[in-house]
Amino acid sequence: MTRSERPIPRVLIASHDALRVADLDAGEETRVSARGAQPVAFSYHAHAARLYWIDAQRALMTSHVDGSEPKELLKLRGDGQSIAVDWVARKIYWTELNTEGGGSLYMYDLNLESHQGELLDTTVYRLESIVVEPRTSALVMLRSHEGHYHVMRRQGDDGATAFFSASSEAWRRRRSVCNCSQIVTGQVALASISVQGSVAIDETGPDALLFWADDKNVIWATSMDACTCRLVFNGSDAQSAGLPLTSLTVDTGRVYWSNAGQGALYSVDKRTGGTLQREQVDGVKNVKAFGKHIQPYPAPHCLTPPRPRIEPRLHNVTNTTINLSIQQSAPPPDCAGVSMATVRYTVYMTRRVEEPERGCAADGSCETWVTTSLRSAPLNLDRTTAPQHTPESTVPGCASNAQQQRGRPDLSPPVPHSTLTSVTAPRDPVPGRPPRRRAHTVPTTVTPERVNVSFRIPEKLRGPPDGIRYTVAWRRPMHPTRKHKAVSELDQSEPGTYSVNVDGLEPGSKFLFKVVAYARDAEKVESAEVGGATYATPGNVTLLEAGTHSLTIQWTSPDSGEILRHAVRHRNAGEIDWRTLPYKPTQRRTVYNETVGSLWPKTEVVVHLRAVYASGEVYEWPDDDRFSFETIGTLEGES
Repeated sequence: MTRSERPIPRVLIASHDALRVADLDAGEETRVSARGAQPVAFSYHAHAARLYWIDAQRALMTSHVDGSEPKELLKLRGDGQSIAVDWVARKIYWTELNTEGGGSLYMYDLNLESHQGELLDTTVYRLESIVVEPRTSALVMLRSHEGHYHVMRRQGDDGATAFFSASSEAWRRRRSVCNCSQIVTGQVALASISVQGSVAIDETGPDALLFWADDKNVIWATSMDACTCRLVFNGSDAQSAGLPLTSLTVDTGRVYWSNAGQGALYSVDKRTGGTLQREQVDGVKNVKAFGKHIQPYPAPHCLTPPRPRIEPRLHNVTNTTINLSIQQSAPPPDCAGVSMATVRYTVYMTRRVEEPERGCAADGSCETWVTTSLRSAPLNLDRTTAPQHTPESTVPGCASNAQQQRGRPDLSPPVPHSTLTSVTAPRDPVPGRPPRRRAHTVPTTVTPERVNVSFRIPEKLRGPPDGIRYTVAWRRPMHPTRKHKAVSELDQSEPGTYSVNVDGLEPGSKFLFKVVAYARDAEKVESAEVGGATYATPGNVTLLEAGTHSLTIQWTSPDSGEILRHAVRHRNAGEIDWRTLPYKPTQRRTVYNETVGSLWPKTEVVVHLRAVYASGEVYEWPDDDRFSFETIGTLEGES
């Protein structure tokens, strides 16, 4: 797992009506949730710069890490109890009370365009304090029964088992060196030990460790195979140590716990158990260590599915379809068991000689005239979409996921053209990358509301790197008032070059950007202002004609021609399931008439446009239901 050096200790703190980020060195707190939010449980994805929480209204919510643009992902079925994010697999797990008074475990897949949540498990016991361990694709949670908490582990689809289990494979294999049962309880029945109401996993070291507190107010660190245990802090005799605890978390140097009754945050050195510290934090309920270093990624080759090493298996060929399956490859031995973002399997037709190196587009989806599935088989390629015919046609396949958005997946060997009827097809335009520029500050347009600002830091800094902080400032031309965004987490695209997304900008507008560097002594250095602009949105959607089962709508593409492809999406008002029409190439300053069919009579239909911009980003327009139209009713006796 990758790690950062000397990160600033920061924690996310939840009170009854807010989420706050606390800089423990500076003693500063910043509110990151909208006013009136009532977080019951929370987590975050540091690399995606997103917060996730369950509120008191039984909603799964998300926002940027600065609290902007909050939105609801879905409604829960019961009262939420706990939440965790697998930042490697890009999945959210949460627990809630079910109608029988027990607990249910759910998963929300961030890799899918729309997801309603999936029930993974249900039990007669309450499930609380869920945490994720991506190195082994494990979930650890507390099972509550009659006031006692027991640690449970879940891997795969096998259901939850006791974390401390003497019958586990690791325990049998290493029982001569395992010490947990001796030093924690002095007896073998460790599986029945009662713990306090929160656990945490420390991912910042070479091996993950589970931190927990027993019912005697002793905090322990345990290997993830439940073999070796180490006493971290003995609070059984300590005065004002904040135990029993309300929540527990760990960063690179310390273990923290909160006590809601005292309104305080405690911490000790996680290695020695020394230097007990107490911070008064009024209203604190839960706390989590915060930052990218808390959520390290595995080795890069473990993030993405391996290249299929043999050609797709051909099942059936007709004049109109090719039915085949992609042969999956096993992950490298050092990646076995590591979490992975949802894999999509894709096959497409290519011309062996002219385009063998094009692979997949920059956004991670394979080139045009493709078939994509969440399963490796069966995949049906519609060859009627390939109007050209050539004896050089081949069909390779690939496996990709969201971690490959900045590069193309490796393709399998192709099904040779000798086994296929000669078929090929033209490719859609591939969004071009902006040329690499050496300016100190480079704004790159991403969507109608986002500009990515990249900048190079000086090779020689006047002071230590960890003592410098950066802010991106922007303003409209002719407007002196600037807005600022603190650059708390930098994406390093190449050595010495960093970038940050500026969101919430006005579509189709010009801006001036600059980067300001601040030293600890308040000295600041500013870059020169550089111009940038956002893309224009698609034109307004208007109704041309309404039928009983169809609607014909019209819209006009922007003058500047930055939209490469588009698709019309629609759903019935009040429903959540969208239907997406096939993508079409988009020309600049063009009026498009689109017909949406297979509709019900006298039904209000919401229409959106999905546009693929020159940046490669997909943009949904609009973000509300402003474009809604109604089909006409039928006469009596008609349908």
